[in-house]
Amino acid sequence: MRPIYLPKVFYYISKHKPVAISVVADQRMQKLKLWKTLKSKGVRDKEISQLLRVSRATLYRWQKRLQQKGPRGLEEKSRRPHRIRKPAWSAELSETVLAMRERYPYWGKGKLAILLKREEWSTSSSTVGRILVCLKRRGLLHEPPRGLV
Repeated sequence: MRPIYLPKVFYYISKHKPVAISVVADQRMQKLKLWKTLKSKGVRDKEISQLLRVSRATLYRWQKRLQQKGPRGLEEKSRRPHRIRKPAWSAELSETVLAMRERYPYWGKGKLAILLKREEWSTSSSTVGRILVCLKRRGLLHEPPRGLV
């Protein structure tokens, strides 16, 4: 008796779920298909890019990502930077600035930088300002209420 096998595509489909792509990726796929059909009919790339309102470089980039990663390659990527700089100041300096600001709530970064130099901390007023902004963002420092002048 001779075994009967189904085509390879059937086994592939049974193991893998269909790829669900977002609306943006689907629109990019449609623009790529339109670009290929217009290009095959002899329309220049410049005219196609004006018609689709997408630059030629972007179309080639989408085509490359589609070839490398498939339909998932057309999804929107994160725009977050790969590396984010860490603060250049120490935790002790941050605590010292917080203590001084609580002692003198109306003083700004310039006066606090002078006080820090007296306590033998070598830092600039810009760094003190960055520390103050960081402390406010974290919720450790609150601005005092300002009266009417």
